[in-house]
Amino acid sequence: MKKKRAAVITIALAAASITQHHYAARYDKTPKNTSKLTGQQWLNELLAGHPQHFYDAMGMNKHVFQALLHELIKHGLHDTRHVSAEEQLRIFLYLAVTGLPQRHLEE
Repeated sequence: MKKKRAAVITIALAAASITQHHYAARYDKTPKNTSKLTGQQWLNELLAGHPQHFYDAMGMNKHVFQALLHELIKHGLHDTRHVSAEEQLRIFLYLAVTGLPQRHLEE
C-alpha cells in the first residue's frame, strides 16, 4: 500500500510541475531557462558522474534510484510526451532533497 501511495504522490507532483511549466510557457515569451543541459542531460551527467555528487543531488545512491524507478514504473509511472519517467522521479527527489520552490526546479 505504501508503494502505491508513493507512486501516486510522485506522479501527482510531476504532473503538477509539468502543468505549471506548460501554462507559464504560453504567457511569458521571454527566455528564462537558458541552461545548455536539458533535465535529462543533467540526469545523465549525474548518473555517469561521481557517486557522491549523485547522492548529494538525489539523496540516495544510484542503484537505489534505479530500483525505485523500476518499482514506480511497475506501478504505473510512465514517460510523457516531454518528460521521461526517470526525469519525473529526478524532479521529485531533487525537490524532496533541496526543499526548493517549484520555480527553482524549472532550471
